[in-house]
Order: sequence, then structure tokens, then C-alpha cells
Amino acid sequence: MSAVLSSPEPLEPDSIEWKVARAQSVLTQLLRSGAPVLCSFSAGKDSSTALNLLLTTAAALRRRAQPVPPIIVTHANTGIENPSMVQYAKREMQLVLAYARKHDLDVKVQVAHPNLTETWPVRVIGGRALPTFPGTNRDCTSELKINGMTRLRKALLKRLKDAPARPEPVVLLGTRYEESAVRAANMRERGESHVEVRRGVSETGKPSNLFLSPICWWTSDDVWGYLGLVRAGELDGYSTFEETMRVYADAMGVSCVIVAEDMSKTAKTSKACGARHGCALCTASDRDASMENMLAIDPRYTFMRPLNSLRNFLSATRWDMDRRSWLGRTIKEGYVRIGPDAYSPSMMEELLRYALTIDEQEREASVTPSPARSRTTRPQPS
Repeated sequence: MSAVLSSPEPLEPDSIEWKVARAQSVLTQLLRSGAPVLCSFSAGKDSSTALNLLLTTAAALRRRAQPVPPIIVTHANTGIENPSMVQYAKREMQLVLAYARKHDLDVKVQVAHPNLTETWPVRVIGGRALPTFPGTNRDCTSELKINGMTRLRKALLKRLKDAPARPEPVVLLGTRYEESAVRAANMRERGESHVEVRRGVSETGKPSNLFLSPICWWTSDDVWGYLGLVRAGELDGYSTFEETMRVYADAMGVSCVIVAEDMSKTAKTSKACGARHGCALCTASDRDASMENMLAIDPRYTFMRPLNSLRNFLSATRWDMDRRSWLGRTIKEGYVRIGPDAYSPSMMEELLRYALTIDEQEREASVTPSPARSRTTRPQPS
């Protein structure tokens, strides 16, 4: 699987039609090889594009009565994602499964979760670590997302590799060189290619799984152009991507997703999160611009306001050392380091009370009849 896969003759150099045809040609050859495919899916625009290219290519093969190997869609849920994005991702994954059934594809969806000790409540409220603040390391990313996805992917790859008479599985990525300088540097180090299946290298320097990045040289305009063609019915898709465009626009506080993307490019240089939809309690930036824009632009997001208030409380109390425990967590050679690297018992109790209050208020809101329903069910006076 290391040879360069052929691509079609250009329809029009660098046009979106040409890029789509090239990606479909590469994916057709990949699927015809019989190699199972694991597709990473975050429900963002890039992973949605990569997944749609894969599924529609597979469906085209099935329409020609050709066999298609198993496809597994992997998704990571940290447990504290933006709640609106969690529901959106679930709906999109349901559409994926519906599309698979319609076209007789062997598609499964697997969701990775952090271990109990890695979850945000145990880490922060349980006193294992402080939240990730600006300027500090982001080890929360590893514990909440990367570790769980790595465990899931290893288990799936092992299961697929053990299947008799089947080629080695390939991981499909939706990464793009244009996203950021840091992302591009990491991708170059891995040697990501849009036409060549490469073998990755583990953290220990050993060879790891095979992977392919079919849209790595696409621009943001290419991605939105492709999703727009699917939305307009010009191209096949498991989704119309109407909600994809809505959540991106809402996160930037504008009505047009293309305008949102242009604004996001500017926001990437600031301390705000731009249009990225991350953890609802993420304190790695001074503010969660995406959630704040969503709260401001549409009443449907009002239910998230208490979470945003809790996030802001954590950020605002960062330098309040009275809320810290000064006794270190690690015993080394019989000594314990003195340092404010965890919350105090009273602060943890306070955070637990806030979190439980938010949960209870949400539970009550979910079971309280609406005013309209109350009017129709309340006994009328005689």
C-alpha cells in the first residue's frame, strides 16, 4: 500500500471538480484493494468532507455491484464537549448509518471516551489537576481525547488485522496543510499525502498504522465549495450539511458561513478560540468566543449559559491562591513538593455544588411541562 495511487486527468486544473474526482479515484483504488478503512470524524467541516468522499465513493462501487470492505467511523467525546455540538455530531452519525443501510455498506460508528480517572470531573473537581489555563501545557487534550481515541483505534486495528485474508486497514484523516503552521509542520513530519498510503511512526519510533489524507492539499474554499455542492444536490452526500454550515456561522456570530471562515482566519491569531467548537469548560483561552457567539445569536443555545458561566468562573479565579491547595500530589524520596498545583477542598466542594446545580436545573427543565401544555392539561374551573 505504499505505491502512489493514480489520479484522473485534470478536468480543469485546481478546480473543485478536479480535486473531487482525484480524491474519488484514490479512494476507489483503496476500497478495491479490500483494505478496511477507519475514518476519523469530529463532525467538523474537514472530517465531514473526508468521510463524505469515502462513503459516496463506496456507494458508487456498490451500485456497480462491486464489493466494499468494512468502514469504521471513529469519533471522540471528551464528556465536556459543547452540548450543542454533541447533539449535532450524534445526528450526523445517525445520518451516516442511514446512508450505509441505504447503499448496503458495512459501516459502523465507534465513539471513544476518556477513562474515568481522565475525565474532567475527576481531574479538576477530584483534585488531580488544575484546569488548563493560557500559557500552560495542554495535557488535558491527551487525557480527554487523544488517549481514548488511541486506545479505540489500536483495538479496532488489531481486530481488523487479525481477520483472515484481508489487507491491512488504513486510517483516513481529514487533516489539511492550510489549517495552521503547527498542523502543517506535524503533517510534513508524518509525510501525509493525498495520493499515497503512508505508514506512520509511533511515539516510541516504531512503525504504526497505515494512513491516507485525501484532502490534505485542499483549501478552506475547496471544503466549503464541496459541502455547498452537496447541499445544493449537485453531489451525493450522507447529509445535506445544512447544520454543519449553521453551527460554523453561529460560532462566529454571523449568518454566512463563508464570512465566518474569513473571520476565523483573523481570530486564529488572537487569544480567543475563533470558530473552533471545543470543550464547554475549556479555559485554555481567555474566553470561549464560539459559545459566546452562539449564546448571543440564537435563543436555542440559551441552555448552555450556565456552563459558560462556570467556565468563566474558573478563568476569573485562576490567580486566587486562596482557592488552591499548597500541598503537592507527588511524594519523591520521602518529600512532598510545596506548590499551588491543585484546588483546595473548599474550592472542589464549591465546583461540585455548581456542577450538580447545573445538572439538576437541566433535569428540571427537561421534565417541566411547557406553559402551552400546562394550559391544556390543567383542570378548568366549573
